[in-house]
Amino acid sequence: MHRRRPAATATVTPATVAAIVLALITGCAPSEPTPPASWTDIFGGIDHADADQEAMNREREELISQCMRNLGWEYIAVEWPAVDQELTKEAFQAQTYERGWSHVWNVLYGEDDILPRTDWVDPNAEYVSSLTLGESQAYMEALYGTPAQQEAATVTFTDPATGDTVSATVGNNPGCAGQAADAVEHRASVTDPQGLWDAMQVHYQAMDDTALADPRKIALDATYQACMTEHGFAYTDPLDFFMRGYRSIDQRLEEILADAPSRTPFDGWTEDEIAQWYSSTSQTQRDAYLDEVARTPYDAATTAALEELMQDEIALAVADQECSGTYQDEWQAIQDDVQAQYVTAHEAELRAIAAQFLDPATP
Repeated sequence: MHRRRPAATATVTPATVAAIVLALITGCAPSEPTPPASWTDIFGGIDHADADQEAMNREREELISQCMRNLGWEYIAVEWPAVDQELTKEAFQAQTYERGWSHVWNVLYGEDDILPRTDWVDPNAEYVSSLTLGESQAYMEALYGTPAQQEAATVTFTDPATGDTVSATVGNNPGCAGQAADAVEHRASVTDPQGLWDAMQVHYQAMDDTALADPRKIALDATYQACMTEHGFAYTDPLDFFMRGYRSIDQRLEEILADAPSRTPFDGWTEDEIAQWYSSTSQTQRDAYLDEVARTPYDAATTAALEELMQDEIALAVADQECSGTYQDEWQAIQDDVQAQYVTAHEAELRAIAAQFLDPATP
């Protein structure tokens, strides 16, 4: 039988009281609780919502410029023009009522800018256009990585929601542009992209399942479905709309163009003639010719079919735009909440994966 130890007693002296008061005055109070770990704490990266995008752009461009010069290429750090996000949003919304998503419009009339043109010019355009085809390819590989480097950083998988074969960059982005982006955004160095992807699948799936079952998501979908019904369409949620509505436009477009007279830019050319053309023209000249071909009118029957399809595209696009509202912002907030809770509950497992597949020398 164990006896309970008697509580220890202590004599409180004036000196003890003075020590306690001094500790309180000098700030030796209980420390604040440690905040829970975030996704970026474990896997690196930054919170883009709080980032200074303009400062990041400047830093990234300087790093690209230094890297390209080290490889023997000219590259002037690009000062990207400021983008008025509200103006851009308004312009795209207005475009929807005239062109839908511009899929058919671009085929009929050629691509153009919907935003007001500015005097901005890429400072590297002239230099790039002066390169031969072989030099241009080497330049782009230095900037964005070789095909082999891009493939090494990529995993390919089947999207369970759409059935599509999808490629995703899991490793670090190659080339000077990729290295600069990784540095600015504090991305950790991935030692085994495929291994990291495979190890994370159970966690991605668990977060997806939780987010999809969230009552807030169910309510969002119900509101979207009711709105689409008012527009005359039977879509249960944006994914259903994408699979059966959005995609139907592209499928019908492919069918129309498959029966249309050919408008390929090199009809009747031999492979040698095509190669000679590429090697003897600048990028500006190539773009001008290809744009001219793209704007060549179709025959009357094809044009009529495309115009009819464009009206269907506009109707679908307008309905989706008016019914989506703040859907994506709210859905992202739900996913962010689920992710934060999941990280707290599974921090040890996630840190173990990070330790296995990320270089500890990087954030």
